[in-house]
Amino acid sequence: LNLYEMHMMYSTILIKFVVVSLCVDGFSLLSTVSTRQTIQKVIPMNAEVEKLRLSPIEKVQGVVRLPGSKSLSNRALLIAALCEGETIVENLLESDDTERMLEALAALGVEVDRQDEGRTAVVKSTGKFYDTTENDLFLGNAGTAMRPLAAVLAASNGDYVLDGTPRMRERPIADLIDALQQLGCDVTCTENP
Repeated sequence: LNLYEMHMMYSTILIKFVVVSLCVDGFSLLSTVSTRQTIQKVIPMNAEVEKLRLSPIEKVQGVVRLPGSKSLSNRALLIAALCEGETIVENLLESDDTERMLEALAALGVEVDRQDEGRTAVVKSTGKFYDTTENDLFLGNAGTAMRPLAAVLAASNGDYVLDGTPRMRERPIADLIDALQQLGCDVTCTENP
């Protein structure tokens, strides 16, 4: 087998935490197993290679912490607010969108305790925050807060005004408004309908 054929044969292994790096001096195949031992084979680029045996990895274990996402952070916060009781949301992205969602939830009476330098939120809610009040909510330019909150609040018994920056008022929302109206929600868009 040549290096290209080996690469093609083991491409599925690459997805499973095997890292391949090409160097000027050679080809390096590096795999880390759960016992924290490292297996490394170095094959010069000009070498003839008939076989490369890789021992099977029996187990991969650990924690993969992906960077937070403003979209996922806001969805998780809203879902937590819709739940009755206490919900812990971890790995929140620190962003303007997330801050606007947290401010809106607080204005709606949802208790949120930030921990771990803001990356974790303990959300305490009755699960019915949206049926008990009327409120004007400023969401800045946070589309990831505006759209899901608009949908949830449109299905509530309260009266709400969702607003944002001038830039937010230019952003398209007509499709969401049309869909909510078709579902029987009393919702209107006052600017850029």
